[in-house]
Amino acid sequence: MNRKKKISLTLIRSAAERISERFKVEKIVLFGSYAYGHPAAHSDVDLLVVMETRKRFSEIRYQMYTLLEDCRIPLDVVIRRPGQVSTAMERRDWFLLEVLQKGRVLYG
Repeated sequence: MNRKKKISLTLIRSAAERISERFKVEKIVLFGSYAYGHPAAHSDVDLLVVMETRKRFSEIRYQMYTLLEDCRIPLDVVIRRPGQVSTAMERRDWFLLEVLQKGRVLYG
């Protein structure tokens, strides 16, 4: 998608709200350029979704993309189970540490 306008935080919050209404999520965190205040016109929206599930993450991600298809925003969703987040924090996983410390909590 060739986009010249940045995506509004209102639209991003609306997308997170729709995800939280459709899926049993514990937390949604916006990270990346939109969270850190320097998105470019070509930036995608990065979300960490923490949820307990037995389904494959790829299946859930597909369902989320389908749910938000009408929003027409480029979305990158990272899904983790709560236990995975806890383990990653104990191991000082740099990626999740940064997301949880610098990101913007949109839900949970």
